[in-house]
Amino acid sequence: MSFKALSQLKSLPILFAYIGWAERYDGSEPIQGDFSYFKKRSAVISEAHAFFPDGDGLYRCGVGRGMLGPKRLHVVFVARDKKNHQMKIVGLYPGAKIEMDDDWAVATCKRAVLLPPSRRPKLASWPVGMGQRRWAWRSGEAGKEHPGLQEIFKRLLINISALSAATKGDRTASDLELEGYEGKLRRRFVKHRQRENRLRSAKIREALDRNQGKLVCEVPRCGFDFGTRYGEIGMGYAQVHHLRPLGSVSHKGVRNKLTDLAVVCANCHAMIHKGGECRPLKNLIPK
Repeated sequence: MSFKALSQLKSLPILFAYIGWAERYDGSEPIQGDFSYFKKRSAVISEAHAFFPDGDGLYRCGVGRGMLGPKRLHVVFVARDKKNHQMKIVGLYPGAKIEMDDDWAVATCKRAVLLPPSRRPKLASWPVGMGQRRWAWRSGEAGKEHPGLQEIFKRLLINISALSAATKGDRTASDLELEGYEGKLRRRFVKHRQRENRLRSAKIREALDRNQGKLVCEVPRCGFDFGTRYGEIGMGYAQVHHLRPLGSVSHKGVRNKLTDLAVVCANCHAMIHKGGECRPLKNLIPK
């Protein structure tokens, strides 16, 4: 997004939101962070693909518990680089709108700006306080503001084009893998029916509640748990499988319930759909 386009939206309130650290935020890598909710809530899932559009073409990410006054605002996402423990700006949702998912505020936007890891600006200080949010500017609403964050936002607007541009140094092996992965998924989004992000989040949340904070693969004789295998970075991560393939339903779509979904690990999910099939969970792993 150009500086000119962002400048036209500069009168909106400005919110800084602290999320977990990742390089791509496309759903292909674990989120790293020290928030306790990573271990028990599905919010980590929205952060995992915060900069990869959902089936409806929108970007979504949770920005903390509780209602927000403004219905439209700029959201600047910050995270702690796990390599050097520095707080950095990782991306921007310009002109975002707010939805509510239970008691969590979720920002949505049509165009998001993700900064390459090597170009993410450092934050000299992160204002003290509880929760995920810090207001840079509230546009006349009551509540605490942080003028220092507002100055950072102004500098970000000026430098956004240069910061978001990829350089030769950013094109690592992982980025080349991303190019193939992204292209493949985009074809899937064209062919498949729209996924309902809230339903998926609700399924993850229901499974966490049912299993005392664990996400266990529901394929019989599997039981893989990313948290048990990988520790903190695997907490709260799993994939959600549609028991009834979406490609088989009417072009008008179908209303799914939580019982129409299953929490599965990546390996089982791949085997379920290998060769374009949708195999039942019951006999996927031989006895």
